[in-house]
Amino acid sequence: MRRVLVLNSGSSTLKWALLDATDESTLAGATVSWTGMGDVRRLEQIQSVLRGVPQFDAVGHRIVHGGTRYR
Repeated sequence: MRRVLVLNSGSSTLKWALLDATDESTLAGATVSWTGMGDVRRLEQIQSVLRGVPQFDAVGHRIVHGGTRYR
């Protein structure tokens, strides 16, 4: 089985899902609110999520590009 961990670390939430690439099913996932958390607390939350996720073979992360503002 090929398991892919998909992360979406946005401005207000951390969303994650563990997907089975062979049949495109979702094996696990959750959404964590960042509201009221500082940067250190966010890092701790990401580390906690990664420790609790079952073994995976690959990772993908959604990144939003700032367009012409960032080069």
